[in-house]
Amino acid sequence: MLEKFGGLWLDATVLVTKPLENYKRFLKMDFFTQRFYKEKDNFGMCAFLASYGRWAGFIQGTAILHNPLFAFAKKLFNEYWQEFNELIEYLLLDYTIDIAYDNIPFVKKEMDELPVNNIFVLDLFERLNLPYKDFQYDKFLKDTFLFKLGYKIPLDLQKKDSVFRDIQKRYAPNTIGQF
Repeated sequence: MLEKFGGLWLDATVLVTKPLENYKRFLKMDFFTQRFYKEKDNFGMCAFLASYGRWAGFIQGTAILHNPLFAFAKKLFNEYWQEFNELIEYLLLDYTIDIAYDNIPFVKKEMDELPVNNIFVLDLFERLNLPYKDFQYDKFLKDTFLFKLGYKIPLDLQKKDSVFRDIQKRYAPNTIGQF
């Protein structure tokens, strides 16, 4: 869809804390994603990611139609799914982007020029069950407006003062009591 229409992809597990209209400059870029670090060798906590913090498969966008990165990914995945019935590797999208980065000058240029943004994108994921008083995330909100959450860490829904419950009160108050 991004290749054909442009736009913004956010996984369903991404928490958006501010209206996207506040970030029009990102939405007008030829390529947008979260970016932790500028250099592959300076990735700190991102060592486990294929992207080394240079991009994320769960946040991507483009303002142009037929973006070369998404055209390459579309072709690769169309061929892949013609041959296989299951995903061979969870990070296949990241490896695809890495191949494009190394081989398509447009992709390398766009990624290298992308400013560091959303540096705390992964910082809530493992902290959702912490007591809110022990981890007040307001300081993260000034530098980050997209947070990757997930389903792989079970929520302790018995806790009433957790980071998750604070997020729920702030961003989805009509769901309180539902879970």
